[in-house]
Amino acid sequence: LYSQVRHFLYSVELKLYSAMEPLRGPELLRQYRRYWHCTTLFSFFVKKFFSYAHRWWIPDTAKKEGPSSSILPLDIAIHKIWRDEVIAKLPQLAATALDLIDKDRDRIDASVSHATLLDVDLIKPLVDSLVTLGAVVNSTPDNTDKPVPKPDAIPPLP
Repeated sequence: LYSQVRHFLYSVELKLYSAMEPLRGPELLRQYRRYWHCTTLFSFFVKKFFSYAHRWWIPDTAKKEGPSSSILPLDIAIHKIWRDEVIAKLPQLAATALDLIDKDRDRIDASVSHATLLDVDLIKPLVDSLVTLGAVVNSTPDNTDKPVPKPDAIPPLP
């Protein structure tokens, strides 16, 4: 059941990526905001629905398999899949956000009063997701503190 749910999550995230991949500019950030919100809600409900597995089966299985275990709580797996399949494959997300920030700075430098202000609502979900993904990637199933690995040291999901 665990592997089937994880496979389903992976296929959903791939569909979201393929929907965002051709987009550019503010439209990309709008779609990202929408999909990130859906992903976080879905992650919350998956965690609640599989609370028994999160409480008993996942920690026991992870202990049996040892440090090389690929068993993660599903909410963490959702975020790792999002990181590996969306964030890593859409470098234009950061470029778009930085471009909007640069345009806003140029507008301020030029003292152009009629220009539009930076739409923080487009950039904030990207920043929030990067913070969340950083916290999720570094958490462990048994909630123990471990040294934060380098981003290259975190293997992608199969």
